[in-house]
Amino acid sequence: MSTSDAPYTLEKTRGYVVLCLLPKLNEVQWGDVQQVGNEIIPDLDALRSPALLVDLSALDYMGSSMVALLVRLWKAVQKKNGRMVVQSEQKMVTEVLSIAGLNSLWDVVPTRDEAISAMKQSPLAAQNGTTQASWTGPIIALIAAAAAGWVWWTTRSGDPLFDDVKQSVYVLFALAAVAVVISGLTLFRNSGAARIVGGLILIAGLAIGVGGFQQLSAANVAPPVVDSDAAAPAEATEQTPQPQLRIDRLDNDKKDK
Repeated sequence: MSTSDAPYTLEKTRGYVVLCLLPKLNEVQWGDVQQVGNEIIPDLDALRSPALLVDLSALDYMGSSMVALLVRLWKAVQKKNGRMVVQSEQKMVTEVLSIAGLNSLWDVVPTRDEAISAMKQSPLAAQNGTTQASWTGPIIALIAAAAAGWVWWTTRSGDPLFDDVKQSVYVLFALAAVAVVISGLTLFRNSGAARIVGGLILIAGLAIGVGGFQQLSAANVAPPVVDSDAAAPAEATEQTPQPQLRIDRLDNDKKDK
């Protein structure tokens, strides 16, 4: 698809990108709409935190393929911790977005001035909001891993959390599992430093879990503790001969004589 025949225009300005979708996009095949996404997404991926303004003011209506294209672009922007604003002047187009529930995912405004105003605050506000959310998982996983490590250390040093070592190890398993699951989700949902921290916590949680298995195995094979002071009289009682039987035999011998 040549630039002159493209059913869209893409303009990079200072701080945001303006994508204008043209009416001819409603006339092309589904595969051509997919191709438009393939051409635009690399430009968005090249930006650190893209702010995308999608201008739909030239459209009188929207087909399902264009709705799918907008969702695809939004996912690409979200992947880079960016934000997308849609400008829509036509009531029918705005209703399509509303019925699809897409107006809850991004701002839909009628004029370019409102769209630009939203774009001006989007890079910092959206990025900060996403960063705070992305660090929630690693922080929770770190707390769980630290608690699991403390339980492991107290058990190893002979001062377990509970009198029963097995109960302490079970608590360790629960905390390590929380750390592993949350840090694993962090690897898939986040990027940058949060993802690195999540990977380190994941490794730590797995290592602590392995240490817990070792402690549990040691608790299962440990010999029972026997009180030597209590056992000694019992052994003496078993080994002491009973004199009563000998006396009874002597009395019987006397009676026979």
